[in-house]
Amino acid sequence: THRETIKLLKEIFVEKEKMLKKTEVAVLARLVQLFRDYEHNPKMTVKGSEIDKLVKDSDVFLKRVQDLRKQIEKKSHERTVEQIHKDVFNLLEAILGKKAQNSLVSDFENLVKEGKFTQQHIRILRDILKAKEEFKKGKLSTHKVDEARRNASILINELLEYSQRAELAVLEKSRMRARPTACPARLLPPPRANS
Repeated sequence: THRETIKLLKEIFVEKEKMLKKTEVAVLARLVQLFRDYEHNPKMTVKGSEIDKLVKDSDVFLKRVQDLRKQIEKKSHERTVEQIHKDVFNLLEAILGKKAQNSLVSDFENLVKEGKFTQQHIRILRDILKAKEEFKKGKLSTHKVDEARRNASILINELLEYSQRAELAVLEKSRMRARPTACPARLLPPPRANS
């Protein structure tokens, strides 16, 4: 409802995130109060100068809300790109060992050359690195972030599968198998009950 909107705007965007000013939320509070007054008294009159001021303030408020939307999108994209980068390189470190980013990429290229991954996977890895660089420069669009996120999920799934296959191979190698060498074991039938 309109009462909760003002309260939440103050709570989240003024106090917690510090993305709006109290004066900007006060414009909305004034508009809501005017609406409530009119709702209880439809014959209420408002001066023309006050209406002009409200129109001007509401235009400023709407522009600020549009800017706020852009800021929130930018923060969301930043978190997405950072999370994608972190997840992919954590998996690469788990597979290839803890190394610098450049050496992880070159070792991954060697895995591609060995045929353990496809060329698409190295392209996705390079796209993730490029997306992070472009985002730092402020040139990354929403479309590019979504594309990087989709492609990263493909790479992450393949890296997880490879990691699990490698762990399974290590377990298979370490498993001990007992084989009789000199004399094979014989199974004896169960003893008969005396009747």
